[in-house]
Amino acid sequence: MVRPLSCEWNYKNEHCMLREVNGDYVGPCEAADDRGVSLLHGTNEVFVLDSEPAFKAVSEAWKEYVLGTDPHEFLLEPIKRRMESANRTHCGGKADVIIKRLEQSIVDAFGPRKTHTDRTLKPIKCCH
Repeated sequence: MVRPLSCEWNYKNEHCMLREVNGDYVGPCEAADDRGVSLLHGTNEVFVLDSEPAFKAVSEAWKEYVLGTDPHEFLLEPIKRRMESANRTHCGGKADVIIKRLEQSIVDAFGPRKTHTDRTLKPIKCCH
């Protein structure tokens, strides 16, 4: 049995475009707007061209990420920084929707982001 994917599992750059419904502007993918994007679809080379900087931001951050390093610091934060420069584009305005599910998955798997003070070494009492 073949089951079509919902738009949150097949999120394309055209899903960032708002449309008017009864005087309100909504995106065409309400599931992603509510729960976040589960899978970005890089149709029309949006991961490599500058046509949609928000999608390229995600792609570039994943290319640079080294497995085993802190995903908060070396994946999520770089995506957020790159998204800031894309905030005036259709998908840049949906940055929160695009990274919501990724951020939650990272927190679920690795715990909340550690602050600088959480990362400092604490003295160990020993042997007295």
